[in-house]
Amino acid sequence: MKNSLCLYVVSLLVLTCVGFSCKQKDLNRNAYDLNRDTIAPVLSITVPVNLDTYSYGEDIHIVGTATDLESKNSIRQNPGKLKSLSLNISILDPISGNVTKVLLQKNPNVDGKQGYTINEKTYLAAGTGTTTCRFTGVTTDYADRKDSSVVYFTIN
Repeated sequence: MKNSLCLYVVSLLVLTCVGFSCKQKDLNRNAYDLNRDTIAPVLSITVPVNLDTYSYGEDIHIVGTATDLESKNSIRQNPGKLKSLSLNISILDPISGNVTKVLLQKNPNVDGKQGYTINEKTYLAAGTGTTTCRFTGVTTDYADRKDSSVVYFTIN
């Protein structure tokens, strides 16, 4: 009788330990899951606005956000993870459209973040006539989904 009681207690203890070790940990419940990442990141640029005109020497601001959701269902939205963000302002040849000079090239560290606020600036000190510029932004998440934004503007 004593041996069966000990065996019963030991079995109960082993089953309890196994149950706790298999239970999902609270820390892992919201962990990023690449397989559930069904939504591409969103790059939203509010400044510059397409076809804006700036003056030589004036600050050219880049303002916006890069955000990522992992998945969306009727119950909740899970945060995702941004992998990279690239911001570029290039001066273009107005006839061929080829890049003649890079005015700004930034790659902010967004690795593992759910969102990022963009607040950068640059300027072109001097020039003659009208300078045509193109802003290009690209953000990528860990599921290799991308979003991009292109804005054209001029400097006089």
